[in-house]
Amino acid sequence: MTLPARLHQRLDAIVHSLQTSGNARALLALGSVGIEQGRLDAYSDLNFFVIAKKGMKEALVADLAWLSSVALAQELIAEKV
Repeated sequence: MTLPARLHQRLDAIVHSLQTSGNARALLALGSVGIEQGRLDAYSDLNFFVIAKKGMKEALVADLAWLSSVALAQELIAEKV
């Protein structure tokens, strides 16, 4: 799988994790994974903003399980490949 495809897969996994948490309203992808996808290449990283639901910002910042669970899942997938 190419790096751009892996970045999109990881972004989708983050969205799913945020939906499961119930604490976010939206995720805004920025830069080469956002509106400027023509710049996406092997050196791209993943930039995004999370828009928290009212009163949920501190919960999202204090407990990063919504993000670390995605990293762990991606590592397990990589081990199988």
